[in-house]
Amino acid sequence: MHAGDASVREALDSVLYRDPPLANFAIPYPTRPVDIGAFLLPADQPVVITYAACNNDPTLGSHRPLGNRAHFTWGAGPHSCPARSHAYLIAEAAILHVLGALPEMDPDGHRDDVVWRPAPWSPCPSPSPRAERDPTVSELQILVLDPTGSDPDAEHQALRERGPATLVDILGVRAWSVSDPALLKQLLTSKDVSKDGRAHWPAFAETVAIWPLALWVAVQNMFTAYGKDHSRLRRMVAPALSARRTAALQADIEALVDGILDALPAGETVDLREHLAYPLPIAVIGKLVGVPADQRTEFRTVVDNVFATHLSAKEQAANTAALYGLLDALIETKRTEPGEDMTSLLIATRDEEDGSALSHAELRDTLLLMISAGYETTVNVIDQAITTLLTDPQQIAHIREGRCTWQDVVEETLRHQPAVKHLPLRYARTDIPLPDGQTIKAGEAILASYAAANRHPDWHKDADRFDATRPSKEHLAFGHGVHFCLGAPLARLEVATALRLLFERFPDAQLATERTALKRMPSLISNGHASVPVRLRPMSSH
Repeated sequence: MHAGDASVREALDSVLYRDPPLANFAIPYPTRPVDIGAFLLPADQPVVITYAACNNDPTLGSHRPLGNRAHFTWGAGPHSCPARSHAYLIAEAAILHVLGALPEMDPDGHRDDVVWRPAPWSPCPSPSPRAERDPTVSELQILVLDPTGSDPDAEHQALRERGPATLVDILGVRAWSVSDPALLKQLLTSKDVSKDGRAHWPAFAETVAIWPLALWVAVQNMFTAYGKDHSRLRRMVAPALSARRTAALQADIEALVDGILDALPAGETVDLREHLAYPLPIAVIGKLVGVPADQRTEFRTVVDNVFATHLSAKEQAANTAALYGLLDALIETKRTEPGEDMTSLLIATRDEEDGSALSHAELRDTLLLMISAGYETTVNVIDQAITTLLTDPQQIAHIREGRCTWQDVVEETLRHQPAVKHLPLRYARTDIPLPDGQTIKAGEAILASYAAANRHPDWHKDADRFDATRPSKEHLAFGHGVHFCLGAPLARLEVATALRLLFERFPDAQLATERTALKRMPSLISNGHASVPVRLRPMSSH
């Protein structure tokens, strides 16, 4: 360290390799038999992980120079220790404090005129030149995304500080998180980037078998389609979500919101996520798709779980089975009793063309996409807009005094708190050079980190501040390029209508708790709160 060949962090890693605080740890239970070479590890049997022995495996480096920082002290994958950055910070501060009190020495420990001054600590330190040449080091630079989404603002800031794109661990899968808006737009419109994991992700088959987010990459609809397949599948759905048809829904949506508000108890505290943000979009998309009213609660439960990234792979597989069961039953019902809805229209199109235009899997997964994207995301935007307006009275004043419109509030909410924080996944079809000299290799996964990009300081001035009057509210909340959300006009209409009628009915509504006390939805994808308790003051008190 005195000679400048290594940082304090690298010295710490060498210590953690030689003497890990926990020699043995676990106990994990394999969900399926695992072939580890010498024998078959049976399923559902306890396993003890011996970190100390793993660290000394020759494959991690026999002589262990300081630049080789590979070790298993913090674990690996989705269960990697979330507090490791904090532990590094404390240890580095202590070491620097001790070293700062020592006499000035040369690297051999003798007093000399050579003075070692360590560089300031950084939460994401750059490796030394020696470490940069060691391919094992990059594994330790991966940022593990929090599956519970407990502090997204801090996580997004960390992503931006790492540069235009950085490697992250998303529930055990490595991907390039892109948080620079210019680079993200470039990738979202590039033919060298695909959403078809079956065709362009070498790790697809082995990943979907064990990954909790398998459904996000394995569905067969326009969400995961590339090229001509994407155009074909999008073309079948687009007419139902055209701007003209969406505008025609204005009166129906207003009637739905009025009915929901009529049922709210004025003068009491009400969870507006549960009693406004949820029922409106599920009613709208339910009618559009043809989901019977008495089945919408079941659909809501399984769709909510699709976004719940704290669930295990086994729990998600069971949820997917339940979801597909509901969709298959809906398809069978609409085949025998068709109506004026999207499901009946898609079934008729498929049957008329002998299934050549749309396979059963594509039909089912298209309905899944319409219900989940048309419901869950709109819930979050209504939730975030209400929360922000009730904690920032100036924004309400802007609306009432004519300095902005409800549409402005919707757009600023989409920029400041988009419904989806990260959207998995895309894949590089060829090597893609990045502005900072790194390269996304062909076949590697890409994560669109929309929330981090929306608040990038190079895109918006004072980007972390919500301001409905800001001149430019550009955002990527609905994506970009050929995969831009078809339901964007409908979502915007629903949110604006809900906000306008809510604050007309309850102009003095107040958040019933501090915003910091609101619990986040347990998801690294979905950006909302578990509840939004609001005191609804009746109009007469205004």
